[in-house]
Amino acid sequence: MALTDIGLLTYPPSMSVSHSNILLDAAEEHCAYIVPIPKTGTLKKIGWRVGAVASPVLTLQVSLETVLDAVGVPVATSCAAATLFYSGAGVACAFTDAGDTVDDASHGLVDNTPVIFKTIVDTTGIAVNRVYYVVGAAENTFQVSLTIGGAAITLTTNGTGTYTTLFSISEPIVNPAAGVRFDAINGSTGVSVTKGDLVSVVVRCTVLGSGSASPVGYGTQLGGLATRQTTYAYTYLGGASAVVNVSGVLTLEYDGEFIPCCNEINAVSIAPAADAWGSNDAPDRRGLKFKFLFGCKLKGAYFNIDTDEDCQIILYDSDEYTAMAGFPITLQGTTRRANEKSNHYVEFPTEPTIVAGAFYRLVVLPTTTTDISATTNTPTDDGAVTGMSGLVGGVNFVYTTFNGAPEAGSHAWTDDATKRPGILLVVSQIDLPAAGNVTEDDTVGGAAGTYHEATEAEVQSGVEFGAASALTGTYVGVGGGGNSLLMGS
Repeated sequence: MALTDIGLLTYPPSMSVSHSNILLDAAEEHCAYIVPIPKTGTLKKIGWRVGAVASPVLTLQVSLETVLDAVGVPVATSCAAATLFYSGAGVACAFTDAGDTVDDASHGLVDNTPVIFKTIVDTTGIAVNRVYYVVGAAENTFQVSLTIGGAAITLTTNGTGTYTTLFSISEPIVNPAAGVRFDAINGSTGVSVTKGDLVSVVVRCTVLGSGSASPVGYGTQLGGLATRQTTYAYTYLGGASAVVNVSGVLTLEYDGEFIPCCNEINAVSIAPAADAWGSNDAPDRRGLKFKFLFGCKLKGAYFNIDTDEDCQIILYDSDEYTAMAGFPITLQGTTRRANEKSNHYVEFPTEPTIVAGAFYRLVVLPTTTTDISATTNTPTDDGAVTGMSGLVGGVNFVYTTFNGAPEAGSHAWTDDATKRPGILLVVSQIDLPAAGNVTEDDTVGGAAGTYHEATEAEVQSGVEFGAASALTGTYVGVGGGGNSLLMGS
């Protein structure tokens, strides 16, 4: 193993955040999160979170929209003029006062199809860039309503215009409750997206009777490995727009998997829960089961924990029962900034070497019957799509427990792949090729192979090395130019 100093790398990636609800309490108000599409494929749903509601008699919708200029800043002073992403081409039409119809020969639309008008000349009663739904569809005409199956809007004065069908929007969300949501885009079909596209994920209040709803955003300060471009937001509130230094709490759901838009701050994550136990509770050892896809050395770890009494930190080797050199480490309960849960950094006196593809366990063991309290997080599933697939590292970083001291022949740990503890590992060195770059037909540890940039699926699900003594097959590198992290199957 050729270990190379990299400074410090924290993993899984982490952010310190400040919570921010964006209050929508008027029709047409909206918040929009600017995000780069992280993966080419069929986008099925937008995962997002409603932070709070107050006596809601309102309707929201989620859509994908274009970014209005090269750097994603809204044009002029109004975001209401945004055009919608992945909508059809503009089609010429006429408006007829008598009958309140939109006239387009052989238009082929059916009731409930969402449409927007790009231009309107002379006719009043409707507005450009607002979502309407087809009602009263006939061969050559249709009417529009603000709601699916609702009353037709009264049009005044004959006129002309252009319209487009819209298939990058959710069904109306009527009187939403607080919590995580997964809203389908374009029904069950989804939309085709391309990695690198910069888009706006917009939550818009389309109808307001009373009350309010608040999508969740976060003020962000990056910590550790930033795996994707940081998102930001704009708002259209009270008739004015503004760029906002927050990231959307978003998760993009593709076929069978979640892809977070920005590190760990995403819709599948939920508020952390407390895991409290003492030395007299079973299981007495609780912590993180982890696997790196590259060889490395660990300098230390952060633990989000409340230590009212002393406890021990133990790193178990890949055999699942041998404590690695330098462990256990005693964490003193009195050495802390406050009598509350906080992030404790533990420096490892002997930096342990971690072999690629092997599982290790880093656990906390109370030494008295007084409870300590640690943080755990359980991500939200959407049916068969597991929330853990939306977290960086996936099921390679999960919650694990054992009662008593594990021994050879008796070390059946209990793992929970639906939950992750609040433990962040600090890496000081990683295993890199001698030249520091991954190139075609390079060698790693004497084994020949071909190399390519890791796909999102490979990074999310975890691609493993083969046996350390015989690395063969295809290897993948994370990062472009400079040093790359090696992964292989």
